[in-house]
Amino acid sequence: MIGNPNGGEVFENAFNKACQSEGKNIVLIPQGTHMLRPIVLKGPCKGQVEFQIIGTLQAPMDKASTINVDHWITFQYIDQLILGGGGKLDGQGPSAWDDNTCCKDPNCKSLPIVSSSFNSYLQHLA
Repeated sequence: MIGNPNGGEVFENAFNKACQSEGKNIVLIPQGTHMLRPIVLKGPCKGQVEFQIIGTLQAPMDKASTINVDHWITFQYIDQLILGGGGKLDGQGPSAWDDNTCCKDPNCKSLPIVSSSFNSYLQHLA
């Protein structure tokens, strides 16, 4: 469950319900910090899914939860996916950086940045 160190069940159930509904569907992540285990969210979906992240989704720091896992949040086969809300995705970077082999793997591709801000009112990428 969100808020639980093994988090994901509530998040996954909310996504599945939104994915199976027609029209535009919103999954709201409220204020607060919510632990989220590595998760794969798969479509195709019947309608558009929008994640409104108001709070913070936080990856687990314990390495046991990420053994043989090379992702944190994966969205697959979802057309018209929208991520918004101004919240945070906290991957607990320093706890994972030593395990990152992407710089050594020629098949590792960087995620394109469409829109982002870095703790600044004026500095934006588009």
